[in-house]
Amino acid sequence: MFPAMLVLGILLAMEGRLTWEHGAAVVLVLGVFVIPIVMGLAFGGGDLRFGAFSAMLVGLEGVGYFIACAGLAHLVLSAAAGRRVFPFAPAMSVGALVSYGVMYA
Repeated sequence: MFPAMLVLGILLAMEGRLTWEHGAAVVLVLGVFVIPIVMGLAFGGGDLRFGAFSAMLVGLEGVGYFIACAGLAHLVLSAAAGRRVFPFAPAMSVGALVSYGVMYA
């Protein structure tokens, strides 16, 4: 994920869209996503890195949509799979796509 974040940062800078708000979104998501790790829930470093990448993609304005949509998608996907524990990365993908679409469509 670190190379992908570097490439995304370069692309955003080339477009003139890279601002401090992208860094703030990453810090915000990392802060929120550390809570499940501290509580001992099934959440890992890969989720942190992918969440940071997704936050950098959507920016500070879209991070609320991202977190809300990812949480909702996780509930729907885990219920559809009939499992209590379900990977969070697919839900974060849905959340990032929806929030990016809401912010930049």
